Amino acid sequence: MDRRNQPTEFWGQSVTFWWRLWQKQIEYSIRFWGAMAEKMPHPSAAQLSAEAEAMREICEQRESRERAPKKPAASKADASAAQRIH
Repeated sequence: MDRRNQPTEFWGQSVTFWWRLWQKQIEYSIRFWGAMAEKMPHPSAAQLSAEAEAMREICEQRESRERAPKKPAASKADASAAQRIH
């Protein structure tokens, strides 16, 4: 077989074969993981909603802390003065 004179049809058919094979593998993989996901136990909608709300509150608190202006670092004189007061 001469590699120099391959018709474009040959390469097109070869590439098409491998793309279809790859596509089928991906589709079967997605079907498999979908079937696995269906079999996994999952909480009720109420429990899932409560967990999502709790996570939202945690994220909002974290974001508000990050947005808050940071206090400048206290100097050594301020620290020693605070110790004398107490």
